[in-house]
Amino acid sequence: MTSNQKIQPVRDRELIDRMRQLAAGVVVGTGDVSREWVLKKHWVVVPVESDDHFSGATVARIAASCRDGKDQCFALITEEVYNIDSCFLVPCEEAALEELNNALALFPFVLLPQERSWCIVCTKEDYYLVAGPSGFVETVVGMSIADAQAAYRRSADEWIMEKQKQFHRSVAARYEELTSATASNRA
Repeated sequence: MTSNQKIQPVRDRELIDRMRQLAAGVVVGTGDVSREWVLKKHWVVVPVESDDHFSGATVARIAASCRDGKDQCFALITEEVYNIDSCFLVPCEEAALEELNNALALFPFVLLPQERSWCIVCTKEDYYLVAGPSGFVETVVGMSIADAQAAYRRSADEWIMEKQKQFHRSVAARYEELTSATASNRA
């Protein structure tokens, strides 16, 4: 890596294993957030339509939100990969998040602080998930939870192919139901 690169690959096997264990409690498979974790932590999860993970104004909002008391988080590719780095330390700054987004554009990954106080799960299915306390999620998506859910539902309806339309509608329904279950769990 050149000296101007912000993200740093993690190559220490013990640290990679520790990061995988941390992520395993929060992320399921290559692109889902653990229902049990969300309910236990009283999180909300909002899907955001995107064909290139996060970018633009979202990067600035993520940087500002993840900097809250932290210098860095980690990114972990969530599918099996060979002969490439799969875990990175990521400074909580815009340039690093943009670099990460470009470097992992073709891979599903999770962005997560070590204390697991929130996560962003980037999928290969033209959306990513923002998960955490409602204030964090609203800051990152730049709108209320209800408005973000409605925006994703609208984007689901815009798919031309019926198969993709149904898939994205099911994603919307799954996380709306989980948000309702979290609210009920708090009561």
